[in-house]
Amino acid sequence: CLVNGDVDYVEVKFKLEQGVEAKEQEPTEKVGKTKKDDFKPIENELHRVFDLAEQIQREMNDLRKTSGDEQLLSESITTKVIIIGCISVGIVIASVIIQVWYLKSFFRQKKILQTTF
Repeated sequence: CLVNGDVDYVEVKFKLEQGVEAKEQEPTEKVGKTKKDDFKPIENELHRVFDLAEQIQREMNDLRKTSGDEQLLSESITTKVIIIGCISVGIVIASVIIQVWYLKSFFRQKKILQTTF
């Protein structure tokens, strides 16, 4: 936590780094390089690129897994919606049959509809 005990306005800036960027690399500029140290900056940059590639690979694998999970969820929801739709249609058809049967018996009872067999 930061606490400003003074009455003056204080501006604080943070630079948040994560992943490969957060790793501390050896400085690439050295004074008095020897022939052996000439490749040190290139080696450091190569390590950074490899770390970055590994991070990208991990993120891609996570995205593939998440995408697969979301696809399974979508298929499951689609199946449930189809089942609920079929049940709704069944209920509507059943209510229509019951209403027709009730009205038919009602009109027969009131002698509006004649029974013919």
